[in-house]
Amino acid sequence: MEDLFYKFYPGTNTSSCPMPTTFEHLLGWVPKVEQYISLHSQEDIININSQLDQTTNLMISNIIQRVIAQIIGQTPDGFITIKGTEGGALHVSIRDDVLSQKTLEKAEIDFATATSPSIITGTAGKKINITSIVFTVGGETNIKFIDGATDITGLMDFGGANEPRGIVIPHGESVLPLGTANDFHISSSLAVQISGYVVYYKE
Repeated sequence: MEDLFYKFYPGTNTSSCPMPTTFEHLLGWVPKVEQYISLHSQEDIININSQLDQTTNLMISNIIQRVIAQIIGQTPDGFITIKGTEGGALHVSIRDDVLSQKTLEKAEIDFATATSPSIITGTAGKKINITSIVFTVGGETNIKFIDGATDITGLMDFGGANEPRGIVIPHGESVLPLGTANDFHISSSLAVQISGYVVYYKE
């Protein structure tokens, strides 16, 4: 059985669904066929309706254009033609995703002390919702994320032998929420340079 599921590429909003190799359901060009009515007398003109019923004598032009197949999809606003990419893949996009309706902000990560600085300052009555974190370390250290005074993570090893020198955490719509009015802290166990940024929104 042919696999009907194709891989989706979020970075380009496309799917690698191959184009069919045959189009057996499409009609080719239909040859032109014409027939004519011959009216020879006044009686023929008076009896034109009976003449028209005789389709073998009716002039018919059955020139039909080529049929073009297209894929349509139903939306709340009716049916639309589904768009493809220049490479022939199916174009897919997300409508009304959660993050498109938020006001995203970013905070810089830039410190080189063995402390736990506040990266994002909390706001009374609101929660910080982190959508992504990116940072690198200038040397061996242990990193920890902190929600106000509560640890979010344990100690994470960075910068040593066979250890990562940075990290990218894309939370997407599965945001990391903090407690109401809490600051977001990043702790470093040693005095090495920590650089990066955090993307978030408050609500």
